[in-house]
Amino acid sequence: MGKFPNFSPASQNFPAIRLAELYLIHAEAKARVDNSVSAASYASLKMVQDRAGVTKPISAYTSLANYITAIQDEKEKELVFEGETWFDQCRTKYALKKHSTLTSENFFLYPILVDEINQSSKLKQNPGY
Repeated sequence: MGKFPNFSPASQNFPAIRLAELYLIHAEAKARVDNSVSAASYASLKMVQDRAGVTKPISAYTSLANYITAIQDEKEKELVFEGETWFDQCRTKYALKKHSTLTSENFFLYPILVDEINQSSKLKQNPGY
């Protein structure tokens, strides 16, 4: 996916973090620290939702788990094709709920290349491969 194609000079691999991502990271972290859908956490989520024109009231989030899932879904939409979603879904184990083909946390780890395993007798393949 060429989200920001620039071939001359090739600068599309420049690492960047967007403000919306920071708001969503803060929203999740603050909710976890407060152990609730706090006003401070919701304010960060609302900043992203307001800009996108899809704001939901704080009362729409009936539990902390529901709220964390909503933040993860918002982050997936906001950062589409940026390679962030999979790692967040694995970290929160949301991937097991969202993707019915995943049956184990073993799939959260990448396989180790056979060439690498052959070079060291101390390496063992990750479970599931």
